[in-house]
Amino acid sequence: MSTNKQTPVDIDPFLEGANIDWRGLGISPTTKQTDDHGFWNLDSDKQFKMPSVETMLRDPAIRRELAKKDPNMAAALIDEKIGEVAEEFRRRNPEYMATDRNLSAIVLFLAERHVGKAWLDDETAINRLYDCGHWTPGDLTSAYKSLLKAGKLDVPRGTRRALTEQEKLDVIAQIRTGDIENGIVNYVLWSLNGASEEYSGPADFIAKNPELSSEAAQFCWFHSRAGEVDAATFRDFQREKLAGHRLLTVHLLDKAWESWKAARKYSQLFSDGGEKPETVAPASITRRDLESLSPEESDRLYQQSLREYARSRR
Repeated sequence: MSTNKQTPVDIDPFLEGANIDWRGLGISPTTKQTDDHGFWNLDSDKQFKMPSVETMLRDPAIRRELAKKDPNMAAALIDEKIGEVAEEFRRRNPEYMATDRNLSAIVLFLAERHVGKAWLDDETAINRLYDCGHWTPGDLTSAYKSLLKAGKLDVPRGTRRALTEQEKLDVIAQIRTGDIENGIVNYVLWSLNGASEEYSGPADFIAKNPELSSEAAQFCWFHSRAGEVDAATFRDFQREKLAGHRLLTVHLLDKAWESWKAARKYSQLFSDGGEKPETVAPASITRRDLESLSPEESDRLYQQSLREYARSRR
């Protein structure tokens, strides 16, 4: 009888490399347990362990499959996609100010345009937009820029924005009551959502904000001339006289207007660029011409001469 102790592999060669726990049998395998190329998930005790639920749910393919069978999982997956779109929008527009008012304004804008329903609450509208393919970074950016241009979004203090229609009316009301200076001040403050830094005086502000200062001056000057300057004439004035000036004030606009208006004195009557037309002297009439006229023509010419003489005496 042999005294050599046989191992499990000696007994069955097919056991070599197998992950079998021999501890309960009092047998020590000679081979080492392995992970077998990732097919076996072993814990610290070299025991098979299932992946955690959290690990599985991090797999997009698994979530999509679960969503087909579980409405709650489907809703969670949609929320995740909606959030990803919002994150991409923020990445593309870092200057966007995240407020409830701004979110509602953008959602309402898109809902009116793509869903045709402006009364939906934000959450319902967002889901409808996602369903119809219009909750995308591009759609959000387009709405954001349109609303920002219209002055309908909150912006960080000191960041320039367009005035709302109500703010413009308030400024115009101040101008019409003769308070043009405060009209300009409010135009600037509302455009900046309040000043973000201190200025030593009006000249310091104007020098540091020439574009906004010029815009405020032109807006207030134009509305202070209601009934005298129409929109088309003002555009001509801007193009022909103001182009190239980086910093405009109401005083400068007054001087420029008088100069431009004088040069265009005849522009409303003639299309020759504003130059006064050359005066043409009437042809002289000889005695023979008069004798050849009929009585009716002579009378007409006589009456015309009387009218011209009367006008010259006024």
